[in-house]
Order: sequence, then C-alpha cells, then structure tokens
Amino acid sequence: MKREPIQGQAGKILLGGLLGLGLAIATAWLSAWPVQMGDDTPRLRVAFRSAHRQTRLCRPPTTAELAGVPAHMRRKELCQAWEIPYRLRIAVDEQTLADHELKGGGMRGDRPVFVEEEFPLVPGVHRVAVAFTPQPPELPAEAAGWRPADRERFVAEGRQAPAWTIHRPITFTPGRVVMLSLGQPSEFIVTGEQ
Repeated sequence: MKREPIQGQAGKILLGGLLGLGLAIATAWLSAWPVQMGDDTPRLRVAFRSAHRQTRLCRPPTTAELAGVPAHMRRKELCQAWEIPYRLRIAVDEQTLADHELKGGGMRGDRPVFVEEEFPLVPGVHRVAVAFTPQPPELPAEAAGWRPADRERFVAEGRQAPAWTIHRPITFTPGRVVMLSLGQPSEFIVTGEQ
C-alpha cells in the first residue's frame, strides 16, 4: 500500500477547507439577495389554530350497566361529549368574503380547528369584520330521555364557549400582509398593520 506524502494530504485538506468556506460565503450572500414575491397587492390573512371545544354530560351508571363489570373497572360517572361547532365569518367593507361552519378535525371531530384564509385587497383603509363564534348546539337524539336540568345545562355550556370578533378599520399598504390571529377570548391579534 502506497502512502501519500504529507504535503499531498495537507493540500487536499486545504482545498476542502477553501471549498467549504467558499460554499458558506456563497450561501450567505445568496440568502441576503432580495426576492420579489409576486405583486404588491396587500392581503388580509386570517390564520389560527383553535382548541377543540365540547360540551359534556355525565351521569351515574345504572345497575344494568355495572352488571358484569369488574369492581376495579367500574366508573363513578359515564360521560358523553359532543363537539361545539364554530362559524367563521369574514367581511371587508360590508362584503362577505367567507362564511362557513368549522368543526374539529379527526375522525371524532375532537382535534383542533385550523383556519388559513387569505384575500387580496386594494390598498387603503378597509372596514374589516371577522367573527369566530360558537353555534348553539343541537340536542342529540338521545336527549329525549334526559332530565330537563341536563338538557338546559347542555345548551348553556354550548353558549358559554368563547367567541372572538373584530370590527374596525384597518390600513392595507402595498406589498404588506395584515394577519389576524386569536388572542384572549373575544380578542383578535392584528399584525402587519402600519
């Protein structure tokens, strides 16, 4: 086996180091290069993730439901949950741009709601109205056998779910995106406005 002289190895190491440094400098220079992103149309973007909301109704199990269940597996309460659907309404200058009901993702609808809406607008001041509100839950078919107090609690819990609204003028400048996202209940966070 023939060994290379030390000078040959040092040359390869130096060449590799210079190539790596050159590549790093080129990457840094190209990453700072200004890029034109389409046109200068201002945009309204409504984007957020909302935790899943549900109303639950719990009751003690009947003797028949406990029959045959080992003592260590018996539950003190049997609970059933129903999702609370939300409605998203987006309007600009009294013109409705979006209006749809949203439900949680997943097979059972128990995952978060994701919203990603974007609308091009004309530069200037626009009156923006966005509402993300819970829809009154409908009583399920099995509610016919419930006690009246349980029915009332089911509907009341659905009405107590948090709602978010905004209705105010927002200035849209060319090339800018104004984004609305959820803040504390009843409050949208506005970013990108000048």
